[in-house]
Amino acid sequence: MSKKKEGGECNNERRRGGEGDEPRQGGGGKEEGRREEARERERERARYQENTEAPMHDEERHGDGDGQNRSLRVEEFMELSKLSTPGLTCFNKVISIFSILTSDKREISTTLRKALAVDAYLTDEFVKLVEKILPLRQLKVHNKLLEISCHGIPWLAVSLISIWVFNAKSLYQMQMNLLIGLLLDIIVIAVLKAVTRRRRPTTNDDPFSLGPDKYSFPSGHSSRSAFVVYFFFNLWPISLIYSPPLLAWSFSVCMSRLLMRRHYILDVIGGILLGIFEGLLIGYIYLEQETCMYLISWIADDKIPGSE
Repeated sequence: MSKKKEGGECNNERRRGGEGDEPRQGGGGKEEGRREEARERERERARYQENTEAPMHDEERHGDGDGQNRSLRVEEFMELSKLSTPGLTCFNKVISIFSILTSDKREISTTLRKALAVDAYLTDEFVKLVEKILPLRQLKVHNKLLEISCHGIPWLAVSLISIWVFNAKSLYQMQMNLLIGLLLDIIVIAVLKAVTRRRRPTTNDDPFSLGPDKYSFPSGHSSRSAFVVYFFFNLWPISLIYSPPLLAWSFSVCMSRLLMRRHYILDVIGGILLGIFEGLLIGYIYLEQETCMYLISWIADDKIPGSE
């Protein structure tokens, strides 16, 4: 009897052990199932990536036509760029500069960013202060007229027309040197704006705005007005009677750029300094009377006596 009891107890223990093991085996099976599902998802993801990327790699390795020619051109350019010839070195530098100028993302130092922020803040505070003193809304038409009076296109047109209207040999030297200075100002302003690419305080609604003129630094109106003042004060001096009106016009143009929120303070200051520099440069290369007469005769396609 005792042996039967012991055998029964052992069987019961085995049954209990089996019952206790079933949940453990079941839990392990669930865990294994999850792992298998995860592996299957990884396989599907890998197959999807292979299907989407394989054609591109095949096109790069075995493609014909434009893809192959493009890769060959890139390899040839990379091989040529390794050569240390002066021509290629200069070409690589030009390409690097062009890529920097045309890139959308540009790194700005912390110091410069703070300076621009201070400039924008001071400009805004200055305009608000003036608005409390002067009725700027009533002066909107006057500011617009000042803007047009110092625009590059009207100045170029008037300079060219004056050559035919007055047709005076005594004015040829002044007219030609002034025209060269205005052309120089337009070119330098366009290049600097394309390089700096500082945004204007507000949207530019100028109908004459073209290309880089949508940018802010430096102010073309300020540089042009400063150049005109320098020209007629130092290179071709005018009568003292006209000096105060010319100075008042130049000052009003510079102020209008701020009050119309076309530029910041640094833009105007930079434009004034640039205009003075242009005046110094034109004074250094100031053309003689005979040279100006020859150029005008070439432009007008008409022989002027004494131009040879």
